[in-house]
Amino acid sequence: MGVYAVRWDGGDVQDMTAVEVVGGLLFGVQELRAADPDLTVQRFPAAVVVGARTTVETEFERITGRSFVRRTLYVPVESLPEWGALLPVVDVAEMTAPGAAPGPLPVERVGAYAYAPELPEGTTGVEILYGLSMVPEGIRRAGLLYARWLLLEDRSGIPDRATSFQAAEGGTYALSTPGRAGAETGLPAVDAVLDGYRHKLIESVMVT
Repeated sequence: MGVYAVRWDGGDVQDMTAVEVVGGLLFGVQELRAADPDLTVQRFPAAVVVGARTTVETEFERITGRSFVRRTLYVPVESLPEWGALLPVVDVAEMTAPGAAPGPLPVERVGAYAYAPELPEGTTGVEILYGLSMVPEGIRRAGLLYARWLLLEDRSGIPDRATSFQAAEGGTYALSTPGRAGAETGLPAVDAVLDGYRHKLIESVMVT
């Protein structure tokens, strides 16, 4: 696992692309298409569906601070926190120092958090394997729901900036809006699942 640079050599024309190998995906392309009959190949080519899944994975990690699939992060030694400080990612499975140590480095963990170990001499950077080993079912279902909404948002008929709407039969309803009242995606069913995976810091402790 990790990020690789791929060079495409066509003689006079060359190009470079980046490819990341991860330990899994939130859901498959066909799985998302099966979630709604409007997600046809003609309307949404594979690249568009994959793009929506990437957006979901990125947003879920941003909102919760954790990855729901295993992935690798390379950190140069100058960007690492000092020994004993928190690492920049949680749910650390393994940490190695390529070229400086033959195997995994000893890492101290407290819950989902891990602390920077003492590095062997000659370390120029470390590779951190992090993320959950399996995608939780609730996250998979929330990911499908959010991806479907991203692709079919125009089908709702509600303007992008609307915070409420009035039904034809009467009554005004408030909309869940990203950035307001703790909402992140604007989909209550998705936000509720993500909130359960967020690490909340204790702001104060009272001893009696």
